Amino acid sequence: MTALATDRGSNAFSSGLPVIYQAEAAECGLACLAMVGRYFGHDIDLRSLRCRFPQSLQGTTLKTLMDIARQINLMPRALRFELDVIKELETPCLLHWNMNHFVVLRGMKGTQAVIHDPARGKVLCSYDELFTSVSGIAMELSPAIDFKRLQDRHKLRLSDLWTGVHGLGRSLGAVITLSLMLQIVLLASPLYLQFVVDEAIPRRDIDLLRALALGFAVLLVFEVISRSLRAMLVLNLSSRLNLQLATNLVNHLLRLPLNYFHSRHLGDIVSRYSSLGAIRQLLSEGLVAIVVDGVLSTIALVAMFIYSPPLTLLILLVTLLYLGTRIALFPAIRRRTEATIQADAVAQSSLMESVRAIAPVKLHQCETERVQQWQHRLTKTIAADIGAQKLGILHTGINTALFGAGQLLLVYLAAGFVMANLMTIGMLYAFIAYSQRFVQGVGSLIEQWMSLRMLNVHLDRLADIALTAAEPRPTPLISTSAEQQALDHCLKIESLSFTYNGTSEPVFEDINLLIEPGEAVAITGASGCGKTTLLQCLAGLIHPTSGRVLWNNRDIFSHDNYRAQIACVMQDDQLLSGSIADNICFFDNVPDMDRIVQSAISACVHEDITRLPMQYNTLVGDMGTSLSGGQKQRICIARALYRLPKILIMDEATSHLDARCEKRLSNNISRLPMTRIVVAHRESTIETVDRRIKL
Repeated sequence: MTALATDRGSNAFSSGLPVIYQAEAAECGLACLAMVGRYFGHDIDLRSLRCRFPQSLQGTTLKTLMDIARQINLMPRALRFELDVIKELETPCLLHWNMNHFVVLRGMKGTQAVIHDPARGKVLCSYDELFTSVSGIAMELSPAIDFKRLQDRHKLRLSDLWTGVHGLGRSLGAVITLSLMLQIVLLASPLYLQFVVDEAIPRRDIDLLRALALGFAVLLVFEVISRSLRAMLVLNLSSRLNLQLATNLVNHLLRLPLNYFHSRHLGDIVSRYSSLGAIRQLLSEGLVAIVVDGVLSTIALVAMFIYSPPLTLLILLVTLLYLGTRIALFPAIRRRTEATIQADAVAQSSLMESVRAIAPVKLHQCETERVQQWQHRLTKTIAADIGAQKLGILHTGINTALFGAGQLLLVYLAAGFVMANLMTIGMLYAFIAYSQRFVQGVGSLIEQWMSLRMLNVHLDRLADIALTAAEPRPTPLISTSAEQQALDHCLKIESLSFTYNGTSEPVFEDINLLIEPGEAVAITGASGCGKTTLLQCLAGLIHPTSGRVLWNNRDIFSHDNYRAQIACVMQDDQLLSGSIADNICFFDNVPDMDRIVQSAISACVHEDITRLPMQYNTLVGDMGTSLSGGQKQRICIARALYRLPKILIMDEATSHLDARCEKRLSNNISRLPMTRIVVAHRESTIETVDRRIKL
């Protein structure tokens, strides 16, 4: 083992081991396998592994990870070890961390371990941290005998985002054209100084001086107009990009399956959305700068060669040294940028959780603890950002030193050329001006190129949203009214089973059930037996592991308008920012006020609403208002009734109501022409249904 560890230890710090961040809450093990798989030559990413091996929100066992490793042509070996022999492990290997997490041990660096953590990025861990975090279980990995490299990696391309942006090419073309015209004017400006110094002053030619001043004044006016027009075009382009890119992304985000949102932190999703800003900036300004600076630098370089090839070679040497330092620092800057974004998402999630759970935080007097937790996570964000800023300071210092030394040497050599009559003073001024234009253009070009490479950080984060398959949109089925009347509106459940990904124990299995139109059914059972999961399957929010749900003798997942025919009141339903009327009609573009009131009457909340000062115009928010829990539940029920559904699904929807109010509400709903499926524990609720089904 020791000999093999030494052999592979030479590769432990190769660039082949990437840092891959987990996107879901419980996929650290899968992210670790993706890192090691890439190290051994697989061209895979976390998304491809997630699609092949879906993970449970309850986490992943070591046995499951070993099974997955074998399926991607890696040979796993699980072992227990003591901390004093950690250097003998074959790296990279997986370590069980803090009893609830997996990380990759990249290797040892003196007394510190280099860890690739899917949650934190690349970190150096001291012996003390290893002692408190390492559980003593590792999984070594090596290529299988019949190892074959996998090609299963999907990257989000920049072109995938601007596909739906109308008129982008035309707008970019106009901006580029104006920018090129502007740069041509700027490139001509050094000639003004050269002609004045070399021609007008020695000859004391006032007419030539006036002609030069007038001609370049015209160019100045053209420059001002061009700059203003370009700024307006860039502003317009940036605004359109912001609107259309954000609309495309959010439209796709809201159509993703429910389990996507259940497996991610809210702060992480919001953080991924904010990556659009960097992409918008590059599309609206960066691409233009790349084209314009490329042309500008080329023209300036040609002009410099015409003036003095030796001095031009000096400028090129300084520029190449600058490019070399920029490339050398880029990997470290990228890692720290990724770590900053990831840490900021964690800090945002912590703050959002505290705000949303403010009532229990106050009741448990945990304000200080929550602030400390958020502060701890914010400190990690700031520390990661400081690391990136320090590299930026180092880069700026090197840049200043390089170009400062280059400028000193340029003036020194150019002055010698003037003394040797190889250049005129005007040519010296013009060459220095052109060299500055060249350095600025190339510097901007290099920075935009680096920004383009850094954009992969943001594209990889957006890929988690953009490349996740949205819920399918079934092809509408057109049928006549007579055909609709003849349809069988019963709900049929055939051999339905559900098992969470990564687990072997089914939540429920082999359920067969027929619910007739207009029937009221109560689903009962102990907490945790799968009642809510069953309702989510019936609502088409999640797919069963096996079996199917039929309505009108068609699978609900291929039905043209199944969700339009049902309404649900779930345990975690919330009110949105707006008025009570807005929430009942769910922000219908053409709300029916009579139906809003009738729905509220049926939900036994009309009297409560009319007692409010603004009645149905009373504003409520996503965090709730002075409304009681029972009032909010009844508004959610009214919202469901407003849809006039054929099937009403209710999951503990009356748990906050008193027995008398609940009975009135149940009687009101029972008179409505709809099928009712409820989950309840109260006998008073169960007594109002036609049939009871126990899970």
